[in-house]
This record gives sequence, structure tokens and C-alpha cells, in this order.
Amino acid sequence: MKPIFAIDISTDKKNEQWNSDSFIAASTKSNKQETLRQHLEEAEKSLDAAKLPLPLRIIRTVCGYLFLVILLGIIRALRDVGLQQGYQNAPWLFWLGGASLLTYAVLQILGQKRTNRVMGATDTRGLLRDIEQATDEIYRDLQVPQDAIDADILTFHYKIKKGNPVAKAVGFTTEYVNTEVKMFVKDGCFCIADNEHRYDFPLESFKRIRIVKKRITMPFWNKETDFDQEPYKRYNITANNMGMLLIKPYYVLELEHDGEAYGIYFPPYERPAFERLLNMSPEEAE
Repeated sequence: MKPIFAIDISTDKKNEQWNSDSFIAASTKSNKQETLRQHLEEAEKSLDAAKLPLPLRIIRTVCGYLFLVILLGIIRALRDVGLQQGYQNAPWLFWLGGASLLTYAVLQILGQKRTNRVMGATDTRGLLRDIEQATDEIYRDLQVPQDAIDADILTFHYKIKKGNPVAKAVGFTTEYVNTEVKMFVKDGCFCIADNEHRYDFPLESFKRIRIVKKRITMPFWNKETDFDQEPYKRYNITANNMGMLLIKPYYVLELEHDGEAYGIYFPPYERPAFERLLNMSPEEAE
């Protein structure tokens, strides 16, 4: 089976050809793509300006971890000696813990104030409006309806091993990337649109939704509601110490095109959206 929103690097590590190119039904104008790209670059610069300088961010992180380590050590020690005796034994530890907490709190407050100042600036608000306007123009070009569903799909690079695609990390990222798209059904096709193209898949080409009971990692979270809050809390999404998100299972929407099997991969929290649009339920397969 060939993953659709993926790149095959089995024989060419520098391959940039997406399998999804075969399903492009409409594309936006290059000048509109360039306008959006410029706005996004400006937004990225604004986000960088909203952060504390790197040395201060490092100090904040170190102080936060140091305070937690000291706090846990003190709690363990108090099982054998009282608070007063513990302080007499190592007063410097209590002072170091307090200083670490104070430094962390001060830098955290300064960082939040800096973020609020930058994000609340008139230029930043105008830039966000420009991004929204540029994105809306692209979606109009692609004939994306206003009631299209915002969803994530899994995109990745892969190599073929024993006849099966195996996702591979490229650069400093995870094997899979949860990419934001618009989804809707129109004229007998299931449509997926990003900021460049609209991809159409005839509804009659779909075979099943397969569940894959394996844990995979994604680099970030796209939704406004946190992953540990409903309606996403039920999917038991966790974060590792690097901030990457772990999910299990994931799904593959299987279809046939020109006699070949293809698949659209998506995370578990998008299952309701796929079921609603396609009127299909997953089949237990792995």
C-alpha cells in the first residue's frame, strides 16, 4: 500500500515528490502562496521576539528543574527527620531551593509580560489579520466551503521494507508530522485542502478504515483546546520530556486508485471527523 501524503525515500533520500501529487484537483496561484509565506515568516519573527533571550530561557529551565530536585530531596529527608532538624543539617539546600524558585518565578513573569506586549501590539494584530485574509483567499481559490472541517492528517517520509512503508525521521523531527488541513465532501468526492492544493478522492474508491495499534510520536499540538482536555482527553495523548506527543493507535483510510492500494494516515482524535464525513467506521486489523 502506498501512503498518499508521504514521500518515498527508499532509493532517493533527497526525493521531494509527494505521492499526493497524483490526486491534485486544484491549486492556488503562486503569488498568493508567496504572500502567505511572507506573512508567516513575519509572524515567526514576532514569536521569536516575544520570547526571552535564550540565556534567560536556559536559566529559567535550569532553576525550575533544580527547585523540583531540591524539593523532592527535602520531602524524602523529612521522612526520617523533622523540618527543623532538616534545616539545621543543610540550611544551604533550603536557601538554594528558595533562590531557584524565586529566579524561575521572576523569569516566568517577565517572559509572560514580554509575550503579552509583543502579541498585543498593533503590528502583531495586523499581521495576524493579514495571515487570516491570505489564507481565506487561498481557500476561496481552492473552492473550500466555509463549513469544511479543520483536521490533522499524518504526513511523513518512508522506506519500503518487506513490501511495507516504514516511516523515517528526516532532520530534527519525528517520523510523523500532524499536518493541519481542511476536509469536506463535494460532488461525490472526499476533499482535503492545504495552503497550496485541493486533493479529491472519489467516495467509491474507499475500502475501509484500518486501525493500527502502534504508538507513534508527533512533534506538536495544533488544536486550540489542550490535548489533556475534553474532547481530546479520552484519547490518552501524552508528552515526553522533549515535548513530543505520543499517540496510540492511529488509523489508515484505505482506497484504490488505478488498480493500486493507497492510504491516508490520521491520528485517533480525528476519527469522529472521518467517520462523519465518510459514514465509515474502523475495522480491527492489527
